[in-house]
Amino acid sequence: MTRVSPKSFQVARICFIATGIVPFLTVLYAAIQYQMADWQRISVFLVGTAIVLVPIGYLVRLVNENEEAHSETEEGSSRTAEDYSDPAIPVECGPNVKGSVVKANGFTFYRARIEPIDNERFPSLIAKLHGVKRDGVQMALDEVLQIKFYPGDGSAPCARKDDPAFLDVVFVRPDNSSADLHVLFWPPGITHWNFESGHIYRLDIAILSKETSRRCEFEFIWTGDANTSSCHLISDGDKQSTEAKPRTISFDQESEIIRLFKGVELHPIWITTRRGAHENDKEAHNYAMQLVRTFSKAGVPIEGRASVDVGTLFPLGVSLFWKKAIYNEVTASAIIEAVKITGVECKEVDRQVSPSNHEPQINLMIGSQG
Repeated sequence: MTRVSPKSFQVARICFIATGIVPFLTVLYAAIQYQMADWQRISVFLVGTAIVLVPIGYLVRLVNENEEAHSETEEGSSRTAEDYSDPAIPVECGPNVKGSVVKANGFTFYRARIEPIDNERFPSLIAKLHGVKRDGVQMALDEVLQIKFYPGDGSAPCARKDDPAFLDVVFVRPDNSSADLHVLFWPPGITHWNFESGHIYRLDIAILSKETSRRCEFEFIWTGDANTSSCHLISDGDKQSTEAKPRTISFDQESEIIRLFKGVELHPIWITTRRGAHENDKEAHNYAMQLVRTFSKAGVPIEGRASVDVGTLFPLGVSLFWKKAIYNEVTASAIIEAVKITGVECKEVDRQVSPSNHEPQINLMIGSQG
């Protein structure tokens, strides 16, 4: 259906109405001017009315058809905009992601995998590092660094279905001598530096294609050994809130946790924070104290509380280490569920930070939100 402009409609209205009214007035004038019987006048009136209504009716029909055409066109335009909107770049990174951890010639590469699930293409991929945090503290980075994609020759690959691209986020040199960023080059204004073992790093990286981009945050845990270190995608920058809310436990949440633990046979646990958190990370310290109070009310046997040195590899967020044994399963599951009730994710981890003279069987570690 051809779209008609509003101005054309105005002209059409005038023409159609005039086409009907002029003959009607002519016939009416003739009926008054000449003597006619009543039935003849009624006939004249009906004929004139029909002459007026037919073009008006046709005009109404034309208006309706045009409005439907406008509606269909707008819906089609909307669907077209949705169909052709820029798709998000699919990014995966972690020990369980195929091709994410590669060992070759003594080197270990921690990579982000980019592979569309449909027939989408992401050409001319580049990646830029905008910021680095070490143990939650922002490090100085005066320049934006460009990170290499595999094979490391500085090329900008294209990611397709069944033909993924890999971003070399971090690599470790042979014999674990150092862990480093796989940058295209180090600008003159930045001193080449390496990751220091015993710390957790968060890398703010923007991945850009020809017509779209995605801001990602990667967490690199460097223990000094490539076999126990890890790198994974932890968040999408476009989906993060600008400011994390303090972790708290409400009265209702506390009551629900007490009901959760009621009648459950629990084994002793430790609750651990970073040393100096009461001054340097009050939010984490306060949340840990709320958990201690709530768990004590619920009858959870808290064997000990510890604050470990800042230099140790302390995890961010809330993490639970437990010795994999049947008698610890119930307690570990209940602790994870209790933390979840407070609206906080509790991650299971395979290592713990603890006082040097004791290694708890169940250790709940409260770190900063990052």
